[in-house]
Formats: sequence, structure tokens, C-alpha cells
Amino acid sequence: MATFDLSNECIKVAVLNTGATLHQLFVRDPKGRFVNVIVGLEHESDYCKDPWYRGAIVGRYAGRLSSPISIGEKKYPLKGTRDNIVLHSGVDGWHNKIWKISKNSENTLSCTYTCSANEVGFPGVVNAQICYRLLENGLEISYQATTDTPTPINLTNHAYFNMDGNGAMALHQLQLNASHYLDLDSKLVPTGRQIETRNTPYDFLQMRPIGNQFLDDFFVGTDPKIARLRGHQSKIEMLVETDQPGAVVFRPPHFEALCIETQTPRYDRPPNQKILTNTIPEQPYSQTTRFIFTHL
Repeated sequence: MATFDLSNECIKVAVLNTGATLHQLFVRDPKGRFVNVIVGLEHESDYCKDPWYRGAIVGRYAGRLSSPISIGEKKYPLKGTRDNIVLHSGVDGWHNKIWKISKNSENTLSCTYTCSANEVGFPGVVNAQICYRLLENGLEISYQATTDTPTPINLTNHAYFNMDGNGAMALHQLQLNASHYLDLDSKLVPTGRQIETRNTPYDFLQMRPIGNQFLDDFFVGTDPKIARLRGHQSKIEMLVETDQPGAVVFRPPHFEALCIETQTPRYDRPPNQKILTNTIPEQPYSQTTRFIFTHL
């Protein structure tokens, strides 16, 4: 497993070639001290058997899908399902693959992977490129993917954040520019129905402490600046800005962190229905998300 580094005066990043994983992200606090705001694993080799996708690129489809999926009139059974559901493309997803990584400049890492046809059961060859680019006070992740046949593609990064570096997430404050969240069925697959967040436990329209709120939900964004996460001790605040329609916000049950997975889950036309608009050869997949850091 190889590690690739980027750094400037304010940001230091370490990326692993397994899963194109964001292993560390150091930002300065108001006193100039570096804080690693990524909750990763201590030993790089531990990522190979990590069931929580820590810091990895998830593909070719992030989220839960019911198997089989239908594309046109053809059905494609997916591998690695549990109760006919596959999560994050299963054990053979891109989080476990070795990516080719090159340093394009002092500020940019390019990560590429070619996914063969029928991997996990999905049709089509997919060529993916992920770019990590340092900003003056943040990190940009851009995603590009092309395919030779219609296929569902939905990519994200699965980094877990703690603005204090460690300590309780209950004392962190969160704001989500999201008027709705997605209804889920008994298998946690989106039904397509949207529920208003206002005056519910999922109402984070105003900045407030996370408290004991459990989170594993897709929030439908109303603004490209979809989320702000504020540390309690470090006084570091992270703004998440994306061109995606929303994000899954996930709080793991057994370690103190929060995952903000920007993506397009096709919630208005679930991938297992015939009306799915897939990524096609003529229209490559693309998304960009920025994590911007400021001090209180």
C-alpha cells in the first residue's frame, strides 16, 4: 500500500492507493496548530479489512440497491447481496481496489481506476478519475467517469470527520441546508418519497448541537453550500459545498465522527426501476465537492 501527500501552509493531506482513500486531512486551528479532522485508521494496512469504508472512494454505486437492477428490458443480478440488497457495491466495490495515483502538481493528486464489465454484476466498462486538489483553505474532490454502455454510476467519498480530532460528536454543531430527507423502506432503500425536515429531529436548517441524534439519511439540498460542521474545542468549522443534489449524513454507532457523503441517489427514479436515467457514453458522470475550513 502506497501513500501520497499534498501540503500547503494551511492544509496537509495523505491519500492511499487502496480505495483512493483519504487517510489524513490536517488543518490549522486558530492558534496555528495542525488538527487531523479525519477519523481514519492508525495502521494503513487496516484499511484492507475495514467494513466502514473509512475515507474511501465508493463506487461504482454508493448507497443501497435492490438486486436485480433493470436497465431497459434487461435485468442484472448484483453480487455480494444480503437479503437482496447490495451496499456501496459490495465487497468488490472500488473501496477495495488498487488505484493508480500520480501527482499532477504540488496541489493535485490524480487517481484512476478501470472497472471491468460485470464487476459486481453491473454492465459496462467504467473509466474513473478522482482528483484531490488543495485549495488555499480547503480540499476539492472532483469525480469523472465514462462508460461504454448505460450503467448506474453514483460516486462519493466516505471520509469520517471530527473537527476536534477526537472527542464527542454530541458537542459538535451541524447545519444542513436541506428542506427534505428521503423516506426509506424496511431495507433502508429510498422509496422515492421526500419528507420535510422542519420541526422534526432531522431539522438542522439552523446550526445546532448534534446531541444524541442518530443519522443515516439522505438530505435533499436547497443550496450548494449543503452543510456546515463546527468543532466544540478546536473552533474549526467545515463548509461542504457541492454540485450534487444532496448528501447522506451518517453517524457511526461506535466511534465519534460524522460522514457527509455528497451524491445523487436517483431518489426520484430508483435504479431498480425501468425509468432510471443511467450514465451513458454520450454524457460522462461528473461531480465536484469542496471542503472549506475557517475559524470561529
